[in-house]
Parts: sequence; structure tokens; C-alpha cells
Amino acid sequence: RPLDLNIRKLSQWDDARRANEVSLRAMLDNSPYRAWLKDSEGRFLAVNEQFAQSCGMANAAAVVGKTDVEIFPVQLAEKSHGDDQMVMATRKQKYTEEKVIEHGEEKWFGTFRTPILDGNDKILGTTGFSRDITVRKQAEESLLITASVFDNSQEAILITDANNTILDVNQAFTRITGYSNAEVRGKNPRIL
Repeated sequence: RPLDLNIRKLSQWDDARRANEVSLRAMLDNSPYRAWLKDSEGRFLAVNEQFAQSCGMANAAAVVGKTDVEIFPVQLAEKSHGDDQMVMATRKQKYTEEKVIEHGEEKWFGTFRTPILDGNDKILGTTGFSRDITVRKQAEESLLITASVFDNSQEAILITDANNTILDVNQAFTRITGYSNAEVRGKNPRIL
């Protein structure tokens, strides 16, 4: 009878472990971001399908046990390894933005890395996720170009909102009209 009870408990624990693994895998694979878990030596312990696909691997299981050097170009692998080492040494989360070539296309990724500690504060490895921020970076670049044109134009430019309230003026406007940005901001262009 005690043996039956122990076998039943072990079976229940095993069922609970499997259910937990299924839940974690579902969470990883349904994340819109590339996610991974590495040991302290830099070997991948788990990745989601998005991560595997971005590396050109058939599935997540094909990445497990590999290191950055085995799946990334040398420069990216060295950067990733260095970032992991820093996260483990400082025991602090790190965020980076970097440009990479993926499948022949230039993309930007924002990457969060976090150290994994056990209950005794020992470093076990790192975990992280990465997301494609290409659209945002392109918009930022476009805004910088627009701001440069605005600031360096020889023509007076003023920007108003839908209520015809001045939001901003360029330096040429100030030079031509004599009004500073602070003097006209929030006013109607009729002051001219």
C-alpha cells in the first residue's frame, strides 16, 4: 500500500511536470519575440520557434546545445557572447539595439538580456528576447532627416496644428521675421 501511494505521487508529479513543460513551450512559441535560455557556458538550453526560424534552423530542438558561434555570423556571435558575459558579471539586465543582416536583409533588433540566478544567488546562465525594431528605426531616421531639412532650410518655415496654433518655427523664420520660437509658439500666425 505505501508503495502504491508513492507510485501514484510520482505519477502525479510527472504529469504536473509535463503539463508545466507544455505550458512553458506554448508561452515561448506564442510570443511575438525571439526568446532563448542559455547556460553559463553560453549553450542554448531552450529557444522558441521564432528564434530557430531566424537562425535558419528547422526547429527549436535543432538549436539546443549549440553556442552563438555555431549559429550566428562571427561578429554577431562575439557581440552576443560579450553581452551575456556582461549580464552575468554585473547581474543586471541589459538592453541593446543592433543592426544585423538576416536572410540578406538589413534589420534592427532590440534585445533584452537578463541573468538567471538560482535560490542561492548563483549564476545559472542568461535568458532574453529580441524583437524587430526596423520600422521604428526607419521612422527615427526619417524624423532626423526631416528635422535637419527643417533646421537648415534657408526658407522660413512654421508648423501649426489643426487649430492654427504655431507649434514650431525654424531658424530662417527667426532670422527673416525677427520673432524667436519662444515668442510665437502657441500663437496664431496672424501675429505676423
